[in-house]
Amino acid sequence: LWSKVNDYLALQPSPLSGFDLFNYMGPMVFCRGQSCTTAVMEQLVSEIEEHVKNGTSTYPVKEEFRVFWEGIACWPYLSHNLKTLKKYGINVCATAYAKAWALDYESGDMDGLARVYSFNSSNNILIDETVERRVAWNKKFHIDGSIYHVNRACKVMACQQQEIMREVSERCGGLPYVSFDGDQADYRNFSEAQFETRIQAFVELMRKHKEEVGNG
Repeated sequence: LWSKVNDYLALQPSPLSGFDLFNYMGPMVFCRGQSCTTAVMEQLVSEIEEHVKNGTSTYPVKEEFRVFWEGIACWPYLSHNLKTLKKYGINVCATAYAKAWALDYESGDMDGLARVYSFNSSNNILIDETVERRVAWNKKFHIDGSIYHVNRACKVMACQQQEIMREVSERCGGLPYVSFDGDQADYRNFSEAQFETRIQAFVELMRKHKEEVGNG
């Protein structure tokens, strides 16, 4: 069900705001395998399908740009991030962070459980595989650019992100990207002003890239 919810974001325009995924991660992280979580996901799928049928969306403004969100959500500033992105018509249509909780294994299969937990997160795989997944997702979800949250509290992600940014962009024909600083252990390392300034520049890069692609 969670995979299905994530995959709805591939529709153009998307029937939901990508930040909805962050809002529903509570039951996916803390209440996995419980019947109440299944009921929540079934209700969410039902609501999304109603949006698909009616041509509506939980994303409240025109979807001008579709982006990939890399890294953990910036939880203390979730509202600020969403409002800033909406201001510029940016919808988060793919995120490896939310998708990493779509853990598919058979009940009682401990080897399968270990395998999926070992290879679903970017922290557990080689950079080459990380890049391959993002290249595929950028195509599947019709992505115009990537936003990288450089979370200083996660040293593994922060260390490898610079190379991932470069390789993914190169493999996707110069796809624009931007990064911003954060730290889930020390929220003072995030700046609202820096975030918006970088998003403003990012919008111009995406707009220019879309024009260049459109002109061949």
